[in-house]
This record gives sequence, structure tokens and C-alpha cells, in this order.
Amino acid sequence: MENRLQFKTDDELRQFFRLKKVEIASIRDPFKLLTQLRDSDVIPEEKYQEVCGRKKQKARYSLLEWMEKEKPQLIRPFWECVFQDHMIQSYPALKLMRDSLLERPIGAENDRAGSSRTGPGSTAQSPGTSAQNRGRTGPGKRPKPAKPTYGPIGAENDRAGSSRTGPGSTAQSPGTSAQNRGRTGPGKRPKPAKPTYGSFSQGGSKEDKQPIWTFPIYRTSLPVTCGEKQGSLHREKLSKGEPCVSVEGRWFSPSEFEELAGRGSSKNWKKSIYCNRTPLSKLFEGGHLTSPPLKRRKPGTATGAGRDKSQTPQKRKLPEASDESTNSPIKFTPLESDDDDDDEEDLSIFSPETLQVSFGRVQGILHKERFASGTCGKSIRTPESWLTPHDFTRMDGRVADKSWRKSILCKGKPLNYLIKKEILVIHSLLCKCHNCEDLTGWQDNDDECTVCSHGGSLICCDLCPLAFHADCHVPTAEEPASSGEWFCSFCKIEVQQTPRNRCQTKTDVLALEIRTQLLECQYLLLRLYSSKDSGIFCPNPCHTVEGYTDFIDMPMWLDKVKEKLASDRYSTVGEFVRDVNLIFQNCAQLNKDNRYGKMGQKLHSVFEENFKNVFGIEQ
Repeated sequence: MENRLQFKTDDELRQFFRLKKVEIASIRDPFKLLTQLRDSDVIPEEKYQEVCGRKKQKARYSLLEWMEKEKPQLIRPFWECVFQDHMIQSYPALKLMRDSLLERPIGAENDRAGSSRTGPGSTAQSPGTSAQNRGRTGPGKRPKPAKPTYGPIGAENDRAGSSRTGPGSTAQSPGTSAQNRGRTGPGKRPKPAKPTYGSFSQGGSKEDKQPIWTFPIYRTSLPVTCGEKQGSLHREKLSKGEPCVSVEGRWFSPSEFEELAGRGSSKNWKKSIYCNRTPLSKLFEGGHLTSPPLKRRKPGTATGAGRDKSQTPQKRKLPEASDESTNSPIKFTPLESDDDDDDEEDLSIFSPETLQVSFGRVQGILHKERFASGTCGKSIRTPESWLTPHDFTRMDGRVADKSWRKSILCKGKPLNYLIKKEILVIHSLLCKCHNCEDLTGWQDNDDECTVCSHGGSLICCDLCPLAFHADCHVPTAEEPASSGEWFCSFCKIEVQQTPRNRCQTKTDVLALEIRTQLLECQYLLLRLYSSKDSGIFCPNPCHTVEGYTDFIDMPMWLDKVKEKLASDRYSTVGEFVRDVNLIFQNCAQLNKDNRYGKMGQKLHSVFEENFKNVFGIEQ
């Protein structure tokens, strides 16, 4: 929005602000609007408190008057703030204001030919001409409005000599009359002019035609419509072949936008999508829009994966070249036999609900149940976040082809192959499911608890994609306030841990008071709980293993360590570490080298490695 407002002068923005003050002051439920203005430093805190305390339109209008008279330099930041996408969605009235401001330049009425507003400088018109344009028959008399007639431009004077007769009507010379009528001889009428596309001024003068796609403010994007749907066409994205039509914060290709508007049956978006009542095909013909270069395909290279090269490719009859089509690129369509051998492939390798995918050097896990389309449904999990397929292609800037269907690979096959085989199903553009409309932001976090791998009521971290049950987290998590944030212990270590003088030896660390190292101990315990093989070490082994006390004198388990840590029963870090090590010592004594013993050894190594890292112990 800032790029589009930069073409507006400060005077134009102030004039528009003056016209819309009453309308802005009348917005219902202005809390979000006022809060956004305060947080963006457009209005000071004292003004915000004053307006919020009174809760009246008059108070909001007084605030706008104060801004206009005493702080005019804040008007541009004001419009940039209220025209942000999330504000437009909350207040539809702001969208109308934005369109009104950007669609037609302020003050354009003064530039129109035949403007109905007169003022200084408009008296240059001769009295005779003025009387003729107004159709007056005498001084001080106003005629009855004439019934509108339809015909070629310039035909009005043609009717003047035939239908309007009276005093003064014969003053026109025959030569002038013939010129106005456009006749080439007696009794001949002119051929109707070919219709032109563009936006004409209200005066109807052809010389005043100003297509909006030539305006500086539309240098980057153009307002477009298809049926009842409205959007913004990004010119550069269109020339690159990327999704280029923005509708309510979502990007669509022109054909997808055509389908969204219910015009998909036409299969010709250049004629069904309009810009200011002009089809886009006219803008392409005039050189105002450019299409991405077509990829020419050679007939001899259309071989499918695994095809026997001895087979003769199916021939397609090409149209005969003519003078008109000699310079036109030939389009080669895929042969029907391209995927014949694919049907014989084993598709069971794609049956799991999660699939390993890659884009260049970037790796991720695709979750089928989250997949919706390229721009909807954050279905690919990376170590850092959840991403849509389109966003996943931005992770590796070295790859030139950003088409997610072709560039994202799964077991050597592009996602387009999985879509054709109906392993992945693309949702309709009109779909309203929770994958297509993430209104609460739930797609930013995992669907299962990081500790127990079960769903249910989860508390989501606001810094990472992890989610936990309240009882599974260390320490036990509390439900955050409606407007508050919650961070897991993993993120707290990275964000809240302040730099300090690290101890040099393990002995020094074990002697530290645990109240000063509580966060580190909680982090270490949560690391153990989150490990894959921690399940058998959580409950009391005396209840799960028959005859356990016959071999082990001092049982210990993770749940007991968590309870003692929460109830302040440890005084030093050494006591906490001793109980954790006791769990793995008992495991080794009971299981020796069987698979449970190996699981204990692996988990013990995880604890030791994280213990050295979190306390900065030198090797």
C-alpha cells in the first residue's frame, strides 16, 4: 500500500482526509482501529486514552480535527496504517475509501472536458458556444432536457439540421454542416465508428481518454474484475508466470481467479477478466501487459519415464504453415501415452500419511491431511515451521524453477505426479474447510503433543511449531490469557537465558543451587520426555515390571524426578543429576545389553550431551 500511496501528494491526502473525517468517525467498534493507530505512533497515548474513555463519535471526530489542524504531517502515516490488509478485512468501509482514493485521482473533475462545475477561468468559452452546448433558446431560459440518442460520435450536428429548426438554425454554413455530419456526398451517412476500449472522461471527448493502466499509481498493480469478484493484478508476477492476482490476501493465477469468479467454463481468462471495463486481451495487444515466455517442446523429447526407446512416438498432425502463422510459436501438447508406464508403478510407497519431500537442498515432511493447494494449507513441516508448498519453494534461492508442482520432489516424483494419481487432492477455490481458511492460526503449530504424540487440547508455543498437553510439558503449562503469549521451555532457553560466566568444570555445575538453574533443569528433563524412547522410563517401574524390586533397591523414574523438581525437593543441580543418572543405572543393571538396555544407553547419551551444552561445560 505504501508503494501505491507514494504517487499521492500530501495535499491530495489531506484533501481526502478532510472529506472522509465524518465517515471515519462513524466507524462502528473502532477499538482495533484506534489501537493500531496508537501502536503505529500515529496518535499519542493521551489522545488514545481520551477517545477510548469517551466512546462517542464526537470524540473521534475531534481527534481527526486535531490531527488535520495541528499534526498534518501524520495524515500520510494515518492512511498507510488504516489501509493495511488486516485493517481492510476488519472494516469494509476502509476498502471503499482506499478504492475511492486510488481508482480516480483527486481533483480529476477539474480536468474533464465540459465539466459541470464552473469557476474562475471557465468563462473563456464564447457566449455562442456556451449557449449551443447548453441548448438554450434565449437569455435566461433553460430548455427541457433532450431525450438521449444513440449513434456515432459527432452525429449530434447531423441531427441539428434536420430535427431542430428555428431562428438561428440556418446560420450554419453548408460546408460546416457536411463536415460535422461526416458525409462524403449527398444522401450518404457515415459508417459507424469502431468501438474503442478505455476509460473516457465524463465529457465524452475522445481527446480526453486516459486509460487507468497508464496512471503512475498503477505501474505495479492493476485493479481487475471477473464477474462479481474483484482483485489486484501484479504486472511483474504476471510476466514471470507466477500467481499474480491478489484477492483478500491470497494469490491466484489468472485461470484460478477466473474459476473463483465462476467463469472457469470460458477457459479464456484474457477475455473474461476486465480492467476498468476493458478485457485484458486489449491490454496485451497494446503492449501494456506481457505474458511469460512459452516453453517450446521438441517432438523427439516427449518420452515418459521408463518408456522403451524402441517404441515409435505417437504422431500428431500439425497445422500447415501459412503467411500469418509462420512467426507464431508452435504448441506441442503432451502425448496421451506419456503416463502409460506410470500406471504399472507401485504406488504403495506413497501410502503413508506423511511423506519426505525436498526442494533443492531443503528437506521437509508433507502431511497429507493438511494439504489443500499450493497457497492454502500449511502441509510441509520443516524443523523451524509449517509452510505451504508455495512458501516451501522460497527456502532455497539457488533453484530457478519456483513451480511447486514440478520442483518439490517426493521419492523422485514431482508433486504434480501425486496429484494426477490422486494421492494428493487439491481443494476447490471455494472450499471453506479449516485447511483453506486458517482464521485462528492453528496451522502454525503441530497437531500432536511433542511428548506423547497424541492430539486433544494442546497449548501451542508462539515461537516454534511445537505443541504440548499441559501436563506433558515441564513445568506443567498454564493456559495463557486470551491476549498473552506462551513459550515452551525449549524457546525460553534460547530467548530468556541471559549471558553469564559459564562454569568451567562439571564439578562446579553440580554444586550450583538449583533455584538459580531451574530453567536449565526443566529444559533437560523436557528433552528426555520428548525423546522417542522415553515412554518406558516415565511411569513407576514397580507397577509395570513384575519383580522389579527383587533386582533394584532404589527405583527411580522420570515422573518422580518431575514431581520432585516441581515441589522444590532438590537443593543443588547435583541432586537432580544424580536421580536422572539413577534411572539409567537401574536400566543397565536390569536389562544388560538387550534392546531395553540399548534404549537406556541411547537416552543417557542424549542427557549427557544436552547437559554439557546447556551449562557450557568444556570438553
